[in-house]
Amino acid sequence: MLIGICLKRFYSVNFLTDVINHFWTGDLPENIQIGLEVTMTGFGNVDFVIADVTGDDEIAEFLSVEL
Repeated sequence: MLIGICLKRFYSVNFLTDVINHFWTGDLPENIQIGLEVTMTGFGNVDFVIADVTGDDEIAEFLSVEL
């Protein structure tokens, strides 16, 4: 059996919260910033980057998400 899912369905729920709750390592992020379609030199594009940004606008940790 083959089940097809339209990727746009992922946008109808807050799946990024689930990603943070299940895959973020260490303490949960305090100041979340989300980037869409981020280009990473030498790697390519990723659909989302979730970053924990400090008060100095530095990225403390980040997680890349590819649908």
